[in-house]
Amino acid sequence: MSIKVNPGNFVLMLFLLFVVSLFQINSLNAEDWTTFSTKNHAKSNGLNITVRYPSNYTAKEGKRPHVVQLFSAPMGPIHNYGNNLILLVFPLDHNGYQLLMSPSFTVDNFMEIVFQEFNVIQVIYKKDINHENQKGFMFAVLVTLERAGDTKIGIIESLYVIYNNSLIQAQCGSITDDLSELGIENLKSYHQNNSYIYKEFFNSLTLLDQYQ
Repeated sequence: MSIKVNPGNFVLMLFLLFVVSLFQINSLNAEDWTTFSTKNHAKSNGLNITVRYPSNYTAKEGKRPHVVQLFSAPMGPIHNYGNNLILLVFPLDHNGYQLLMSPSFTVDNFMEIVFQEFNVIQVIYKKDINHENQKGFMFAVLVTLERAGDTKIGIIESLYVIYNNSLIQAQCGSITDDLSELGIENLKSYHQNNSYIYKEFFNSLTLLDQYQ
């Protein structure tokens, strides 16, 4: 049986695998990570995306639209410090895709749309990126989250990739119910201490369709 390989795709695959290897996070052993694939998932918009998450996290189906999978860490014993990883896929119509792909559309324009209904306390960082040879955005923000009369403080860190008429989002979040200044500083420290997990989650996001 012979296997046909597109030479261009093969060279791209080798290059991207080399780049990914440079960014691997070694804080956890290989056996401590689990790989999730969106192949044939109802919310994947036909894409085959893989991500890695810590094996001690709980993986479950997202109940909300576009949430493909939610990976939750065990909650901390004090002030409910906890974090989760989320993989989302948003189908884009022609106009939406063209808007996001416009060279003049930057992370600043994107954040204006995303955070219209959020109370952003601080922008920790923001940047235009290229991930897997595709246009994207990254940012981290400190926000106030309110639901059903309950208020929490959270740090939302996200990677967005525009690919094949879809907007792919890998989101990492840390949250606490301690609203004091000390609580916010502790939340930032908690988030920083788990940053190696978030980096691995982001760096592991692979668009397998590119290599087929």
